[in-house]
Amino acid sequence: MHAEPLGLPLAEALENKVISPNMDLPQLVEKFAEFGWSEKEVGNIWAFGPDATNNNILVNATTSVQYVNELKDYIVSSFQMAYDVTTMADAIHRGAGQIIHTSLRCMYASELSAQPRLVEPCYLADITCPEQSLGGVQSALSRRRGTIIEEKTTISGFFNFKAYLPVKESFGFSLFLSDATRGLASIQLSFDHWESIDSDPLDLSSSSGEIVRSIRIYKRLKGGIPTAAEYQDKL
Repeated sequence: MHAEPLGLPLAEALENKVISPNMDLPQLVEKFAEFGWSEKEVGNIWAFGPDATNNNILVNATTSVQYVNELKDYIVSSFQMAYDVTTMADAIHRGAGQIIHTSLRCMYASELSAQPRLVEPCYLADITCPEQSLGGVQSALSRRRGTIIEEKTTISGFFNFKAYLPVKESFGFSLFLSDATRGLASIQLSFDHWESIDSDPLDLSSSSGEIVRSIRIYKRLKGGIPTAAEYQDKL
């Protein structure tokens, strides 16, 4: 595709409505002949634009290209969009094409600049065990990033723990706890809340960064995490 000036006389004829897209083909052929256009060139005019002024012309100059007419509507739409604003000034910035993309970039950059943190789901673990298993319960929770929030003795003399356990660490925890307490502890898990992970997900060397990186690789995205600067316009 290439562009070239129409020439001042033809541009003035279009601007002054001497030539109009509303004319039929014989009239257009007659008018354009005054500016050196052949009948074939006029017959291959796809569009005038933009609609408000019609001082640009899109001409199909292809030869022996299959299915080109199936693309005509899309190409004409692109032509109208391209010449709806000036190439140099691009004065109109209120359309969806400008606002949506710009807003998305601003929101992504704002989120990355706001010291984001990952959150993970946490279970409330209700654990009951005899006194001789206290050490095993505490050790098992500690090794799985569990946090004890309550500890009390029941009427029957057993100890009851309530602890927060990250869902990610809960897989296989019942067996792990059983091994640590020789099968003397029982546990019930129920979802409780979402917990913020303290490490920085933008730092790939942190635990959060490694989680983000693995998720991005799984989704076939770039392994690296975008920075706010990547969403800034660059001239």
